[in-house]
Amino acid sequence: SNSLTIVFSPLPNKFILKGYKFKTSVLYVNEKVFSYFTYDYLNLIQYILNVIEENNFSNINLTGSSKGSFAAINIGVGLAHKLRNKKINVVAFSPQAFIYPINKDIKGLPSYKDVLNRSNESLCFLEDLKNFGDPISRINKVNIKVNIIYGSDHDRDRVEAEKYLGIKNVVLHPLEDYPFHTSILLYTKKGDSLVKALSNKAAAANKDDQ
Repeated sequence: SNSLTIVFSPLPNKFILKGYKFKTSVLYVNEKVFSYFTYDYLNLIQYILNVIEENNFSNINLTGSSKGSFAAINIGVGLAHKLRNKKINVVAFSPQAFIYPINKDIKGLPSYKDVLNRSNESLCFLEDLKNFGDPISRINKVNIKVNIIYGSDHDRDRVEAEKYLGIKNVVLHPLEDYPFHTSILLYTKKGDSLVKALSNKAAAANKDDQ
């Protein structure tokens, strides 16, 4: 295949969508320590560029859920700066819009609190956060297509998605009446497995996302 799909996990030391049958080559990415994939950003970009070059991929797709979808957009923008002649497409499920400057609308997320605390302890961590924490400020300058999928009834996800309103290469896809952060479920599970996943999510609604 001349196409590569890069899947970013929102969970440390775990991959997502390993059981999903992609029609492209796939690269699964996670991180050991929460940084929303901003820490060591340039090295990650270079690693992915090497994979693309070595395999002569011409179409690059990036996806993820929550923090992973923020990374899909953010890394996609970084790749687009380097790969002017490649097609780069992002499908982002319920992403955060930006993490630096401080995003007051997600300050309650435990993982975001961890990132901010770590930035106070590590200058390198803080520098990468400052330089690569806001894809919105860099997205208009590159050739990239981004589709953002989110539940219209999940207040925080709707607020974050609508921060991309008016950006020409971003299309918003609200899922009407969907109240959960896990918009990716509707695209990756079917039948009984979807019912079970949604039932579990409803039962744990007070722990909707971390």
